[in-house]
Amino acid sequence: MQTQTDVLDSLLQALRLRTTIFHRGTFCGSWALDTSGSGRAAFHLVLGGSCWLRHVSAATPQQLLDGDLVLFPRDAPHLIASAPDFSVPVNQATSVPLDQQALEPGTALICGHFEFAQRGSNVLLDALPDVVVFRAPAAGVASWPRRILERIFEEARADQPARAVMIERLVDMLFIEAIRRYLATTPQATGLFAALADPQMRRALVAMHEDVARAWTVEDLAATAAMSRSAFASRFQAILGRTPVDYLTDWRMQLASDWLQQGATVLDVALRCGYQTEAAFHRAFKRHTGVTPGLVRRAGRSR
Repeated sequence: MQTQTDVLDSLLQALRLRTTIFHRGTFCGSWALDTSGSGRAAFHLVLGGSCWLRHVSAATPQQLLDGDLVLFPRDAPHLIASAPDFSVPVNQATSVPLDQQALEPGTALICGHFEFAQRGSNVLLDALPDVVVFRAPAAGVASWPRRILERIFEEARADQPARAVMIERLVDMLFIEAIRRYLATTPQATGLFAALADPQMRRALVAMHEDVARAWTVEDLAATAAMSRSAFASRFQAILGRTPVDYLTDWRMQLASDWLQQGATVLDVALRCGYQTEAAFHRAFKRHTGVTPGLVRRAGRSR
């Protein structure tokens, strides 16, 4: 049977993460940068100097230092600026390339978007808050985040072929490491991470992820968790904010989107997701995502 780690592996793989970097440079003087509004998950990585973060979830600005990473899983409105009380229109914020930072002191930033292949709800991203700030590990600490940061720093300043692609892949790794750090250091009372920390809820989640095609009932899952049906359904709803059936449907649709984009037939995906007929799957998929399975499959094949 899968472990907690295997469940996270399957959730991360289903994201089909793709990083796009839209800024790589050093801001000097007084400046402010507003990159929200795209509808995509955004991130800002500080590679030198410091800056201030203002967003709707915090009453006061937060200072970001060298090596800090801030993630916006749902594109919450935010502003990155040179001072806690400073703001200018985004088109007045100018920067120089990172490889000129030695000549131009300031704040070095890499900013970008995380894009995900799945449509509709995502059980992993839904478990994250609107804004997550990951502080850089202390200098000299031998950790994956520090090594990734140093490698990004080297690539940003090197004049090597495929530099942009290399940085994007390294930021992919940084995102995955950030999720692992969040899970390890941030106790949760509710949500996916809280459920994975609950032995009985975890057994039910593991079972669903291990055998997604099974015709699971609430009674089956309650038995897997060694609980009564009513107690299991109540605790699942309280922790995850959705019913077991809704969670299973969300997970099936994530997998279905991924498989369709990889070229699997609609019938094959329907059967792999536990639907008896292609028509039943078609209705469920369109109701959940707003588009047809065929459209997702054609879009994946045209890439």
